[in-house]
Parts: sequence; C-alpha cells; structure tokens
Amino acid sequence: MLIGDPSKFAIAWNIVIDWSTPTIHNGVFDVYVNFTLLGNRKNIVHEVGSNLFELLHHAALHLTQGSFIKDHFGQSDSEIYTLLNEYTFPSADTGQPEGREYLAVPFGVYDDGDVMFLVKDGDVDRLYYGSNSNFKGVALLPANEFDSVVREAWSVFQQTKDSVSLPEVR
Repeated sequence: MLIGDPSKFAIAWNIVIDWSTPTIHNGVFDVYVNFTLLGNRKNIVHEVGSNLFELLHHAALHLTQGSFIKDHFGQSDSEIYTLLNEYTFPSADTGQPEGREYLAVPFGVYDDGDVMFLVKDGDVDRLYYGSNSNFKGVALLPANEFDSVVREAWSVFQQTKDSVSLPEVR
C-alpha cells in the first residue's frame, strides 16, 4: 500500500501474512522523501501498526511546534538539519530531555540510521532528512500534507488489518 507521493513524501507498507500473528501485523514498512528511501534498505521485518501509530503520534506533536525557522532565519538547510539533529539527539548530556517535536520518523526508520524532521513554516511544511548527522535534502510540502498522508495511511491500515487472514498461533 502506497500513500502519498514518493517524489515529495509517502509511506508504503505491506502486511506479510507469513511474518505475522493474529495480533501483530508484520511486514515491510518504507518512508520516501524526494524519491529517497529512508530506513529499511535491508528489507527487514517491521511491525506495521506500531510504526504507523508512532508516525501518528509525531504528527500530533508537530501541531505544537514553536517557530524554529523564524529563530534560525538565514541559515542554510544543512545547518538547520544539524541544529535539529543536535536538538533531538544531543551528543552531550545536558540534563535536558531530548526534544522530539520535530522528529518525523518512527523507530523502524531511525534505528536504521535515517532521520527526518518536520518543521512547520506557515503555509509550508519542511521535511529535512538525512542519515545520522549527514544532511541529504529538504522537501517542501503544502501545510498539513505530512499530517494528511500519515492519517490516511493509519486509516487504511485500520481498515485493512482486520481483513487480512493471519495464521493462528498453535
């Protein structure tokens, strides 16, 4: 199932019956930005529902963001990516909790070393993405398109998961 536009932002997932149980829907889970696959380059098994739910949680956090872009106006996209990466995953223990309100990928993606940050900027959503601390690019989306794609992917998963005939545990 592909939701969104991979040339901008898309989520793709497929439940694999042989990898699943009656309560856990395992399969392939992919996130695309600017035709770049984030995470899962090894095609490992992911729990589809938990990754989608985590994205849904991130989308809700993004509604409470501050004015990051206005605070860093004039800096390059790679500098902004570096700031977001350090803010979210501090290299030094400052005693402050990690800031997750800009993070836009589930564990299944950043466990593979890829990261994406969503920064709301008026009528535009900016997706900064890269691998670890290496900036790869930025995608500009109409405001709330990220939220819309995530919510649609979650909705389709909810409708689909119950219709998939999973093997019974013996």
